Formats: sequence, structure tokens, C-alpha cells
Amino acid sequence: MKSVWVMMLFLHCALSEKFNVVGPVATFVAAAGSDVVLPCSVQRFSDQSSLSAVDMNITWTRPDLGDALVHFYGNHKDVNTRQIPQYRGRTALFTEELQNGDVSLRLSDVDLPDKGEYKCRVESRFWEGHVSFNLRVEGKYYYLPSVYI
Repeated sequence: MKSVWVMMLFLHCALSEKFNVVGPVATFVAAAGSDVVLPCSVQRFSDQSSLSAVDMNITWTRPDLGDALVHFYGNHKDVNTRQIPQYRGRTALFTEELQNGDVSLRLSDVDLPDKGEYKCRVESRFWEGHVSFNLRVEGKYYYLPSVYI
């Protein structure tokens, strides 16, 4: 009986959907003060068609900040209790697009501290993948005037 269970588990893992996580290959640029969509999607390993991410865990982090949590979706809902303060109330997934494999992150009111490396990680029960890329923030810089007496 034990060997039947092991064989069934092996077959389930072998037949589980493998996928790639796809995002920008170059630095992504955003204007300071704007809202931006950081692109990330899930595609079948076999034919690059989209794969539903509704039942998967989606984690956006900042590797350059010690893998600080930017946004987390799991068990069909956003769970951001461990989210770093600078992102509170500024991130969202397009939950209606998860069924199409779109796990992109909307980041509102982009500012200079948002520049850096972002990682989009997607996990299913038997497979995981991730993509990392850099965000550059341009424009709207403030300088304090110098006063000479």
C-alpha cells in the first residue's frame, strides 16, 4: 500500500503543470509621482501559453533590501501583514487577471526610494519560478535652494 501511495504522489508531481515566470529583461523605468505596473506573468513550460495563477502564491520582494516584502497574495487573498511600511496602501495585484496568468504589481505614487531590484516569485504546490529586474525612477527631483549671506 505504501508503494502505491508513493507512486501516485510521484505521478502527480511529474504531471503537475510546470511554468515559467516572465518579466522585463531590461531595467524598467517609471516617472516619479506616477502609478506604474511592474509586469510579471506565468506561462506554461511546454508551450508558453498563459496559466491561471488564481490558486498560486505570488510574492513580490526587494532583494536589494534583504528580500523585504512588497506584496503577497495567497489562499485567494492579499496578505500584507509583513509588508514593509513604505509600500503600505500603495500596491495591488489585478486579481481579475490572475486567471490569465497576469501577476503584475501596480505600484502607486512612485518615488525615489522605490528604485532598485524587484523579484516576482510564483509558487504552486509542486513548482515555483521567479524573475527579477530593476526599477529606475526618473524625474520630479527636488533640490533645496542654497542661501548665501
